[in-house]
Amino acid sequence: MSRVPTSFAALTTRIRLAEMLAPTYAGLRNVDLNEAYGRLEEAFSLLRLIEGVQLGFWRALTDDSDQDDASVVERVGKRMYKRQRYAAFKPKKKDEGPIAALTILMDEGAGLSSGEAFDLLETEEGQRMLELGFRVIGAHLAKQVG
Repeated sequence: MSRVPTSFAALTTRIRLAEMLAPTYAGLRNVDLNEAYGRLEEAFSLLRLIEGVQLGFWRALTDDSDQDDASVVERVGKRMYKRQRYAAFKPKKKDEGPIAALTILMDEGAGLSSGEAFDLLETEEGQRMLELGFRVIGAHLAKQVG
């Protein structure tokens, strides 16, 4: 997995990502927004989760951009801190598997996932779904601040 610029990682802290994804997680798990935020804040202590979401977000911002990294970080930083509310991601049929894999990892980080569910992520197919989940949620986050 490649890395995101340090300046972008500094913008996308676990607290900020928890805030941005709380509406999505609340909808997926049918929990209150505050409960979703609390779970995600804890879940983002998993290095695999935070790095995956940051990388998916970064790729979505830069894949079709002709701006240099510093310009992207500056633009996103301004927009992230102006926006107060984030919309929930509503997965399409094709995104259900990747989002399910990502949700399992979030639940694992929050201490809620069963061993059997987490074991699915360790398979080749589970890894593929998780990588797609990072890309899908990254694209959603990029739309929110883009």
